[in-house]
Amino acid sequence: MVRFSGEERFSVPRSRAAEKLSNAAFLASCVPDAEGIAVNSDSAAWRAKSRFSFVTAKIESVLTITERLPDTTSFTLVNRMPGASLGVNGTLAFADSPDGTVVTWSAEIVTRTGLLKVVPSGVLQTQIEAELADLWRGVREKIVS
Repeated sequence: MVRFSGEERFSVPRSRAAEKLSNAAFLASCVPDAEGIAVNSDSAAWRAKSRFSFVTAKIESVLTITERLPDTTSFTLVNRMPGASLGVNGTLAFADSPDGTVVTWSAEIVTRTGLLKVVPSGVLQTQIEAELADLWRGVREKIVS
């Protein structure tokens, strides 16, 4: 399966970062061009124009927070598009740092159906990494407000 991981730093206290990043509605609000369908702190559903070069339709996404602990949050994300779907499991870990908070994150694609099965893993990984960079940029902008 395709895996992603990284580390992000925020100049806010760990409690604030964990509160925001453990909230599905907040995370959905950080997705560029998302149109919210139903959002609350435990789950969020939205539509957004695909930014994948190989998908032109809108993607419907559902994010569910599956576990909240003081220092970690786990989630699932299901993306559906005409003829395909993509399922992801992920974890965010929060730690204090001298300048605020360090978030260590990981995610793994656990299901690929339909047309996404034929997309090479390297192409999929490159496209998703670009999406993740935009998502973290959105988080960075909103977490301090």
